[in-house]
Amino acid sequence: MGKTLFDKVWDAHVVRQLDGGRSVLYIDRHYIHEVTSPVAFLGLKNRGIKVARPQQTTGTPDHNVPTLNQDRPVAEEQSRKQLESFSRNCEENGVEYFKLGSPGHGVVHIVGPEQGITQPGMTIVCGDSHTSTHGAFGAVAFGIGTSEVEMVFASQCILQPKPKTMRITVNGKRGKGVTAKDIVLYIISKISASGGTGHFIEFAGEAIPVAGALQGALNAGRGHLKALIGNVLHREEVGELIAHAFAVLKRDAAFGGGVDRHADKASGKALEFDELIAHAFDGTFNELVKRSGLGH
Repeated sequence: MGKTLFDKVWDAHVVRQLDGGRSVLYIDRHYIHEVTSPVAFLGLKNRGIKVARPQQTTGTPDHNVPTLNQDRPVAEEQSRKQLESFSRNCEENGVEYFKLGSPGHGVVHIVGPEQGITQPGMTIVCGDSHTSTHGAFGAVAFGIGTSEVEMVFASQCILQPKPKTMRITVNGKRGKGVTAKDIVLYIISKISASGGTGHFIEFAGEAIPVAGALQGALNAGRGHLKALIGNVLHREEVGELIAHAFAVLKRDAAFGGGVDRHADKASGKALEFDELIAHAFDGTFNELVKRSGLGH
């Protein structure tokens, strides 16, 4: 019997299994921003330690950033102080971050895939509830709290009980104008907003298109069902999609279109994705949900 994609990634990252069902889980990539990181950085400072693996931590200010006039000083005092503190903390700990106004700056969950940092088979955390959107690229990703941010800073690991698994299969062809967000809202209407609590969800079926991986990364996080969700697509074509995305990154970088220091390393991961999803269809899920008829 094969393993689910989630089980493969999770099991490969367990450093130690503890009594009571909790796992010491290794984290490949830790995304941070200016709101949930200050207290965690302060905790490190009070203990006299630094970020354990700054090369696996990526920061970008996004919550307190004004939409317009980003070249001017931030007017709101608390927002300005958080942004200044974030920059100082990242620099003191050797953490890569995309400054306000730099080519790579943006919303934290867009920056990761855009820069080729988010890759299939990774474990990814961030102090933000939308972290699950990275699951669209074949990663196990979930949001964490400030105390857990400090835990990952200090050890590059996190204590987590292994969630249950659920596969949601959506069959049939989508009607014109039906988006990934519509599909997620439809699912919520059927299983409720808490229907995924305690589960990691993998999506499958004809109505979940390859193009929906990128669309899902933008929209599907809104339907996180109050659960830890990996928005994973069980489709061989996702590897092709990822390879194409990295090709675009390289093309844009060649014309000065963006920061691309991660793309070369990341491009090979598309090939590994084939092995990652091998036999994943045969994996055993705790729950199965099937829906069809989303044509209208």
